[in-house]
Amino acid sequence: MAIVHSFMTGRFMATSHKWEHAHKERIRRREADRDSVHHGAELFHFLGEVEAVFGIWAIALMVAIIGFYDWNTVVNYIGYNVNFSEAAFVVVIMTLAATRPILKLSENLIKMIADRLGGTLAAGWLTTLTIGPMLGSFITEPAAMTISALILGRIFYQLEPSNKFKYATLGLLFVNISVCGTLTNFAAPPVLMVAGPWKWTSAHMLTHFGWKAVLGILLSNGVYFLVFRREMAKLVGDLIDGAVLVGAFFGVALVITSVLLLLIPAWIRKNGMRRMPKRPPKSMGGNTNVCKGICVCS
Repeated sequence: MAIVHSFMTGRFMATSHKWEHAHKERIRRREADRDSVHHGAELFHFLGEVEAVFGIWAIALMVAIIGFYDWNTVVNYIGYNVNFSEAAFVVVIMTLAATRPILKLSENLIKMIADRLGGTLAAGWLTTLTIGPMLGSFITEPAAMTISALILGRIFYQLEPSNKFKYATLGLLFVNISVCGTLTNFAAPPVLMVAGPWKWTSAHMLTHFGWKAVLGILLSNGVYFLVFRREMAKLVGDLIDGAVLVGAFFGVALVITSVLLLLIPAWIRKNGMRRMPKRPPKSMGGNTNVCKGICVCS
């Protein structure tokens, strides 16, 4: 039901806006009090918030558990059976990866490689879809996804390509991120589950799976580029003086970038999913606040 609801959020939001607009017209015509609200519009707006969907159905789940069992079962389930460690780990990693210093460093790296390939929009597109996913094997897949998506948003999506090209690029990024987590033994959750019991080292992952993953994304990127080469050429024609490829993030102090570059691997090493207990360690809250503070300051 939660998944169905998530696909219906757009309809809820559209209906909410329709009712809200109609209510504003009634207020303008003085048919309704100027301080009144349309409760249906407010309700549908809430139901249309994607962030609220799973929270709403979590409440429904709790009510169902109470109905079939009792309150103590709910407390035991939430307090001891649900593992929040992975969720907390991913939130912190994505927060760190979305900071200006990490984005600026990643963008400079991608731009440097793209410049070596000609400095065109196509070179930036191909480099982001290749180097970005490879970063996922070192800074985790969620971090690489955040960085790659934000960079693509700046150098590609703001040029307003067709919906077909937009979704093709997004799907290609998802797949590339997933398969490129096999370069090391600590970045991808599926690999983490078996790396310990099966004694798989990062060297083993690279020599047995990693090079195949890299070859696969290179071939995929090449095929997609050939399919959309005409539209890419049109987008290049719309590009003025290569402005989109020029970094727009402000300069970042080297010391801040260095601290963040140390924080990401340190967080992975200390709180990586294979090392985490079922319940998050007490230190996680403090570490999360430290990360949040650095992100705000950066």
